[in-house]
Amino acid sequence: VGNISRWPQVIPDGGWLNFNLDTRDRDDPGLHPARARRFQLTGGFQLLVGQDIQ
Repeated sequence: VGNISRWPQVIPDGGWLNFNLDTRDRDDPGLHPARARRFQLTGGFQLLVGQDIQ
């Protein structure tokens, strides 16, 4: 997926975040369903790992 401009504003479902990616600035513009998980890292950092599931 690459970098996203903001954190998804959804409530986790079983630890998963299900949301739509806005890809208007890419080669395949539109909204794409995505699924990700959040990981808490040391130092207060967070990592979001997911993929486009379309």
